Amino acid sequence: MPSKKRKYNARFPAGRIKKIMRIDDEIGKVALPVPGIPRALELFVSSLLVKAGDVTMQKSARTLTLAHLKQCIYSDSRLDFLKELVKSTPDNSEECNDIADSAVTQNNQVSNNDSDDETTPKTIERYLLNGCACRLSTAEYRWMVTLPEEVSGALPSDTISRLSAVRLLLSSRRRRGQLQPAADSNRCPTAERAHLAMVSSTKWFDGLLAAFASDDDHVRYVATCVATEAVLGCADDGDSPTRLIDKLLLTITTTTTMTVTRRSSAAAIDVLTRVLDAKSDDRPISTAGTSFCRHVDGDTAHSFAADAIGLDAVKVLLLDRLHDRWSDVVNANRDDDLPEIVWLWTAVFRSFRSAGPVHRANSDRFYSELPGLEWLLYRADTEPLVWLNAVRLLGAGMQTSGSRPTSRSLAGRALAGFTRRRLLYFMDKMTSAFGRHNSRTTRALLQETVLLAMRSLRAFVADDDGCGADADTVTTIRDVVDCLDSYVKASALYATDVAFCRWSVRLMCDRDDATVECLTCALDVVDAVPAARPLVDPFAGFAELLKCVQYEPEVLLDYLISDESDFLSYALRLLKTACRDALRFFRSFGTGLDDAMGLLIRLRLKMLRLHENRVFPYNVMPIAKLIQRCDELYTEIVS
Repeated sequence: MPSKKRKYNARFPAGRIKKIMRIDDEIGKVALPVPGIPRALELFVSSLLVKAGDVTMQKSARTLTLAHLKQCIYSDSRLDFLKELVKSTPDNSEECNDIADSAVTQNNQVSNNDSDDETTPKTIERYLLNGCACRLSTAEYRWMVTLPEEVSGALPSDTISRLSAVRLLLSSRRRRGQLQPAADSNRCPTAERAHLAMVSSTKWFDGLLAAFASDDDHVRYVATCVATEAVLGCADDGDSPTRLIDKLLLTITTTTTMTVTRRSSAAAIDVLTRVLDAKSDDRPISTAGTSFCRHVDGDTAHSFAADAIGLDAVKVLLLDRLHDRWSDVVNANRDDDLPEIVWLWTAVFRSFRSAGPVHRANSDRFYSELPGLEWLLYRADTEPLVWLNAVRLLGAGMQTSGSRPTSRSLAGRALAGFTRRRLLYFMDKMTSAFGRHNSRTTRALLQETVLLAMRSLRAFVADDDGCGADADTVTTIRDVVDCLDSYVKASALYATDVAFCRWSVRLMCDRDDATVECLTCALDVVDAVPAARPLVDPFAGFAELLKCVQYEPEVLLDYLISDESDFLSYALRLLKTACRDALRFFRSFGTGLDDAMGLLIRLRLKMLRLHENRVFPYNVMPIAKLIQRCDELYTEIVS
């Protein structure tokens, strides 16, 4: 029985149930009422493949093989039920799976300058996968903490081997810290000593940054992974986080035309983006046998808080340091590393969405630099992917700007691109560059462009006293909607024969968060400018949503439970508005009114049943009462 505090955030599509029932009718009947089954399977497979992918990278292999999966399965006692499937898989299958470039082939034996002993990276890897470095020999320890640059004649393969071992040590140390209480007695002393010798050493970190300039893509990738773990793992290490972040920022802002420096700058930007996007790693580490130096038995359910706090502290520190030097970061990389800057900028705005109000307040500089990127959207030589990411960035900025003074000005500039059709013209060019036959990319382009328009409209009308009676504001909204509607229908990018407020929901239906945000934006615009209701009718959008989910209450129930979208707050606002204007609300459903009301009634009953069993994550009575009121109005007006 799942925990009462657990929030379900998955649903079982009807199409998938049909496929299952074709194979086994009994399994389909069991799966039908349990929406969490497919999500649980997806999370399990995802966790297993991520762990196997780490092993693949550590072995410098080109592809993930069964041998890598076998290693993961045998290192985790909870996966014993899978051992039968992989027991016949040879352990050395990666020997035929080396990277094509002979210069990056994994060396199995590496000699150490201070010892004649031969060390094997695989031996080090086996110890570190268990979360402990205490069984490393002196030669193995020295080999791992010595940067390749300090060894004369080091090959790229040696660099990859050493950095992969360091990455595994740092990630295992961080995971062990989150899986157990943060007391010093629960840390591996050898791992702590190695961490101190490397991350706390200015010379070592400078050597790691030097690897960012390597002309070998794999070396640069592993170096960025190591630097990311170094920053994430030193939250409680005095001034080390500030020192490491400042060195990365110095690498980014060092302006030069040299290719080597541009590579270093792009790699440093990638590290900062990874840090902002990092999440607490709850993958287990093996504690079997005697290889784990200080295994602590008992309940560890409370132990994730220490790592989460450290992770948040590092992100807050990084945002503060970025804010102080953001203009320098953007100006130094406006031409050379613009794609990376766009990703970093977007990661900053994602962080603001989950940060507290104090940290969101200290973000003016990130928004003030946004207008400087507008030229990207209207330049003929902009790469298609850069153009798409720039649209996403501007949309993310509009999403988190709130009532910021600069938001209306920025929104007005974006909307002018729609009304003058410049933005749509360049979107058409990018569609051609991607290939019109590429329906997935074409859909993504249109989705992000429509989201930018809706977010801009919301920002444009927000906190504008008297704008509801402003004819110019209504005209702007009408022009934007008409331009998008006519462009989509004329270009046949997306098959539609309905109004903008309906086809925009159909367009977003494969992205739950985008669907809910598009509907919320329409509601915000109409609340601020009632005269714009016929253009972005929120009732019609909701009616189209119910049609898209085929009037299945389980889907809306999943939306209400999921923390991936703000459907609950949207549904509360919409139903309150519907109760105030019930006749217009009912008319928007047309012939589907009975189906829609039947869905809402069944949804209310399901919510109340879950509430009675104390498995719903919050109090459902407010929304249940609103649905009941809609049902009463339906009986009075329609019946």
